[in-house]
Amino acid sequence: RVDQVPYEEVRAKQIADSIGAKRYDIINPCTEWCYEYRTFATPLNEWIGRPGYPDLEVEDIIPFVWQGFNPDEEIWWLPYQPDTRIFFYRDDLLKAEGLEVPRTWDELLYVAERLTKDTDGDGVVDQFGFGFPGMRGWNLTLAWVPLMFAAGGEMWDENLQPVFNGPAGVEALEFMLELKKFAPPDVTNYGEYELIQAAMNGTVAMGISATSITPEIEAANSPVKGLIKSAMFPIKSEDIDRKYNAILGGWAFGVSSYSTKKDAAAYVAMWLASKDISNEMEMNGRLHPARASA
Repeated sequence: RVDQVPYEEVRAKQIADSIGAKRYDIINPCTEWCYEYRTFATPLNEWIGRPGYPDLEVEDIIPFVWQGFNPDEEIWWLPYQPDTRIFFYRDDLLKAEGLEVPRTWDELLYVAERLTKDTDGDGVVDQFGFGFPGMRGWNLTLAWVPLMFAAGGEMWDENLQPVFNGPAGVEALEFMLELKKFAPPDVTNYGEYELIQAAMNGTVAMGISATSITPEIEAANSPVKGLIKSAMFPIKSEDIDRKYNAILGGWAFGVSSYSTKKDAAAYVAMWLASKDISNEMEMNGRLHPARASA
């Protein structure tokens, strides 16, 4: 049995299971939860290379993706889909207004204001200059992180102490509030799904999204196929020393510590993460596999 739930509910569902019903044999964290999930996961080293089990061909997994989930010799997670956040824009709408792709925050606010308009003349704004997943939760946090980087901030200092609540983090939050002026009125109800739909139906002209937007906007029946492009996140100002553009995300399979069928669960998780299966799944789905061979 497989439970399919929205991203916004995945973590709560799996954590609740770990302290309650304990039904899940295979668990499915993304990068931001993978250390927390170790408290109810099983290291997989004993199954890696075991005769009769799928060959993971770890050397084919993009190294920094593997290291993001497994930074040391203990193997907890089998990554199959990395992702990140992107700044996207409607190339046709910018060109129609004679606008360049914004490179700074001031330019972004100007372009967002220009692209916020009543397109059908009924007196109601129906195209908004900017969109982001504004619903409380991880999606909003992950949309904020690139803006914090764009203000010169970092997540951690050299001693791995959190510094994201410094001046750059505050400036990024304040900038999001400025961008919200040119976003749909209900943007605080937007998760990733709502944002992608808004990009596809023309409600937003620019925005911050996960890379999972790609297969949706480029589908054969997409009304915006070929019209949306991406660029570096606009920087606060040209004098900022930005070290990063966005943060690594992604998904992996693992085995729960409370599974009563660990051998079978490890086999299935390894099969799902194997080169042929994960590449087929990703190339026919989200379009960003963890494998270099893809």
